[in-house]
Amino acid sequence: MHESGSLVYVAYQMDNAARSGIDIYDAHHGNLRERLLLSGALPYNVSGLSVLSIAIDEIGGRIFLVTTAGLTIINLDAVPLSLGSVTPNSGVPGAGLSLRGSGFTAGTTATFNGTSAAVTFVDADTLQTVVPASLASGPVSITLSNPDGSTYTLDDAFNIN
Repeated sequence: MHESGSLVYVAYQMDNAARSGIDIYDAHHGNLRERLLLSGALPYNVSGLSVLSIAIDEIGGRIFLVTTAGLTIINLDAVPLSLGSVTPNSGVPGAGLSLRGSGFTAGTTATFNGTSAAVTFVDADTLQTVVPASLASGPVSITLSNPDGSTYTLDDAFNIN
C-alpha cells in the first residue's frame, strides 16, 4: 500500500506463469488505476502458490519485486493521482488542511464541492489548502486536478461543522 493510504499495489500471476504483473488500485474506490505487465514470471514456492515479494518507494513511483529473473525494478512514468487522507477530517470554513495522497504536482488544483481552493504543493504526496469560506455545513467532496488532465474525487472527504 502507498504510505498515504491512497493506492494498493497487487502483484499477480495467471495461467501457470504465462502472465504476471502489477495492478494498482485506488484504495477508496477499489478502481483499477493502472496495470503493468511483467516479462518475467513470479517465483513459486513448494506448494505451487506464488510467493509475492513486493515493495514500493516512498512516493510509489518505483516498484521492487522478485521475479524468476531476480530483483525487478519498475519505474512508473507517473504515479496515479489519488487522495488518501484529509487532516483534520472536519472543521469550519477557513480551516487549514493537509491532503495526503499520490501523484501530486506543483500544478495540482483542488475544489471543495466545486469551489476552488488555494493549494500549496509540499511534495508528490502532500498538499496544503484552506477550506473555502463560502461553503455550508455538511459533507464536502474534494476534487483534485493535475495539469495533465487527470482528476480524482473523494466524496465526503471533509465535514464542515
